[in-house]
Amino acid sequence: MVSASGQVFGTIPQGQSFGEAAILKGGIRGASIRAKGDVVCKVISNDEAAELLTSFSPLLVVIMEALLLQQAMNNSIKQS
Repeated sequence: MVSASGQVFGTIPQGQSFGEAAILKGGIRGASIRAKGDVVCKVISNDEAAELLTSFSPLLVVIMEALLLQQAMNNSIKQS
């Protein structure tokens, strides 16, 4: 992960994911990602993520959305 000024502050290993905090309703995008080289990414829409979670258990979507909302509220309090 690279800041707007170009400083590297994190690395995402091959095969790992990012952006999960913003994928469901209630989620907020928390960072921008820039690659240092060539990458291949799989884009999963909000609807696809909800459908995938629901296929395992309808409660997963509700639980994930509640956790994302709680995380966003905690982050907002920390920034105040």
